[in-house]
Amino acid sequence: MEILEENLPDKKIIKVSGSISYREAQRFRKYLDKNLYPIPQAVLLDLHDLVEIDSSGIALLFMLNDQVKSEGSRMKICGLPEKIHTIFKKVKIDDLFEYD
Repeated sequence: MEILEENLPDKKIIKVSGSISYREAQRFRKYLDKNLYPIPQAVLLDLHDLVEIDSSGIALLFMLNDQVKSEGSRMKICGLPEKIHTIFKKVKIDDLFEYD
């Protein structure tokens, strides 16, 4: 997993590539704990290059979304690969996130 970040005046863009599985989810969580605060007005999670995500990764997306919303900000996902979006639809979680 690789994480790149871009800070703009009104939002933070976090680009994740590779896999967000159990081990990577722990690393991603540490990254967020260190780099997310203060939470900007908007967080854009760029997942164009995401290859795989497991239940730990999905749980982390829910946690991130909840954290951002609790601060009065918004999180959007962009570039979710069709394969992963199909999984989100099958387990009926696709409508729990905002997409850009």
